[in-house]
Amino acid sequence: MRRSMIWIFMLSTLLLSIGFVSAQDDVVNVDPNRIMQVVDSDPLNGQEVALNAPVTLYFDRVLDCATVNNDVIRIDQASANSVSCDANQVTIEPPSSGYAPATTYTVTVADSLRGQNGEQLFDAYELQFSTTGFLQVTEVLPTPGSVDIAGDAVITVIFSRPVVPLGTVADMEALPDPLTFTPATTGNGEWINTSIYTFTPDPAWAGATTYNVTVDPTLAAVDGATLAGASGWTFTTAFPE
Repeated sequence: MRRSMIWIFMLSTLLLSIGFVSAQDDVVNVDPNRIMQVVDSDPLNGQEVALNAPVTLYFDRVLDCATVNNDVIRIDQASANSVSCDANQVTIEPPSSGYAPATTYTVTVADSLRGQNGEQLFDAYELQFSTTGFLQVTEVLPTPGSVDIAGDAVITVIFSRPVVPLGTVADMEALPDPLTFTPATTGNGEWINTSIYTFTPDPAWAGATTYNVTVDPTLAAVDGATLAGASGWTFTTAFPE
């Protein structure tokens, strides 16, 4: 019985050794001159990108562009991507409607891709990126539902992302006015930085009046992020003394 166990052990060891040597031979037999790899990408793996940003992959060899198509290089969860090939790089354009906000996409490159001289990927390649999230109103003043607000109170809205680019005072007139007031009122709106907007009434707010403030639903951030839905609030001014 002991001899049988010893023979089984020796046979198992021999088979493992043969498998290890065979695996080593497979690695050694791979010709590095026939292997192609992705050396860089824009965006990088895990990076957040704008909703209309292209994806570019850079290879260490000149590609056989005849092997580049939507079946070989694609972005999962997206449709109607166009793929172009130029020397050692591939560019994938976003869908005409752009990517969905706050979504993770996966770029896959099949190992059927070939280099100009027949080189191929050692294995299929994957890259993940996330799109920008939604634009949000993070804080407003006066706070929603406030009462006894002074007639000269300044309305302040703080957004989660830059909505306007950096610029000069001369550029102010071309910037969006994101707020609508009901009942209608006049005044002066100003972006005091890229994500904070203020509004000063002129003349003052009417007394003992409830105002409804609505943020323009079409407003978009500099990076293309849009509002997730309707945004607004109310406040009530003080009674005249």
